Amino acid sequence: MNKVTDFGQRENITAAILPALAAALAGERKLIFPPGEYHFYLDGCSQKYCFFSNNDEGLKNIALLLENADDFTISGYGAKLIFHGRISP
Repeated sequence: MNKVTDFGQRENITAAILPALAAALAGERKLIFPPGEYHFYLDGCSQKYCFFSNNDEGLKNIALLLENADDFTISGYGAKLIFHGRISP
């Protein structure tokens, strides 16, 4: 199982997301957030030029960028995800 806590700290989980997603995509295709509170900050987010219907187009900071990830599961087990700043979850 790929737990995000195996890759970083809950107080700033952002830097752990990319390696955790890569490991999950290469393995069981499941990412687990154990119970608790997780904080995401701008530094370390993926960036992509996007247009969201309720927003302007432009470069967006995306916490969990999942592209071409068919048959992929994120299990939260009651985890609380807190996004700080202008981040698209």
